[in-house]
Amino acid sequence: MLKICVQILEGGLAMLDFLVKYDDVLTIISIIVAVFSIVVTIISIIKQKPNNTVNSNNTTNSNNTTINIILSDSTTKSDFDSIFKTCKDLGDLFKEATKGDDKAQNEIAKRYYEGKGIEKDLKKALYWWKFAAKQGNAEAKYNLGRCYEYGQGIKKNKEKAFKCYMEAAKQGYGQAQLWIAHYYEEKASQYYDLSHQWYKKAAEQGNEKAQLKVKN
Repeated sequence: MLKICVQILEGGLAMLDFLVKYDDVLTIISIIVAVFSIVVTIISIIKQKPNNTVNSNNTTNSNNTTINIILSDSTTKSDFDSIFKTCKDLGDLFKEATKGDDKAQNEIAKRYYEGKGIEKDLKKALYWWKFAAKQGNAEAKYNLGRCYEYGQGIKKNKEKAFKCYMEAAKQGYGQAQLWIAHYYEEKASQYYDLSHQWYKKAAEQGNEKAQLKVKN
């Protein structure tokens, strides 16, 4: 059930790669809102008939394809409520993300990255982290740096990884500060003072590994 809802959401998102190139934000928002409305409508119909086949006349494309959703007899009310809540949460996240909420964009990226409530997709995780990073989200910049460092969803690029980490570190993101500190520590002894400065900043953010480094 969740997979069906997510697939419908992603059907609208499939156009984003093309539209974003032209900064057609209004069109993007319109698509997402429309797709989200379809999902909500379908779920509402299902909730009224939780143990039957649901035939919805709502269409998902220009071919007017009818959606048929069949719930198993073993599906319990608790299962259904959990699925419904997950779909609604995802829908709300996508809605906020298209409005420009960097926290929602970062959260969607993490869910794609972890496969949490949605099918795992590193490229889509990267896609949404780029959105959030452009808006200044420090955690998204750090996560984007990891993608570049380890080649997750994109070709490895150490220069871009460093740039992302440094930007996040300057914004006070502890994990990024720890990474920068370690980077300079490994580089050469002449960077010891610089490394120590970053360890200290990370320690001030509550990073335990950095705190141990500062004590030693």
